[in-house]
Amino acid sequence: MHETADLFLKQYGVATFPNSSELLGRLLRERHRLRRADLASGRARCSELAKDYEERCWTVGEYHGKRDSELYQEFRDMVEVFRAPPDEPCSLWHFVFDDEAGFAVFERVESRTIAWCMKRYPFPATKEDYKQA
Repeated sequence: MHETADLFLKQYGVATFPNSSELLGRLLRERHRLRRADLASGRARCSELAKDYEERCWTVGEYHGKRDSELYQEFRDMVEVFRAPPDEPCSLWHFVFDDEAGFAVFERVESRTIAWCMKRYPFPATKEDYKQA
């Protein structure tokens, strides 16, 4: 678990991305509180992520009537970020701390940049959890 955090800090410890100051600060100062840290083995194209988050945005905005919510706006922003470049593969890093604060970090594999970092408290585990948010 700490090896994953070390690898992430080595690659992105000075990078700036959404929620970077909080995530990087916690990885540096609160590593002892880290309950989960992993890099998912699968990859998805940015265009696939854009489509997925567009659907989640619709669910939050239309189905739940929360177009003015923070979650709706974050999903809208993510869709725009994932549209460029659309064919680049993304990896997903997860970090969850013992206070249930979680971070999902989307890494563009070829350009070695962070496309987005989503923070949730408590961290949703399933799509159904996102619908409840």
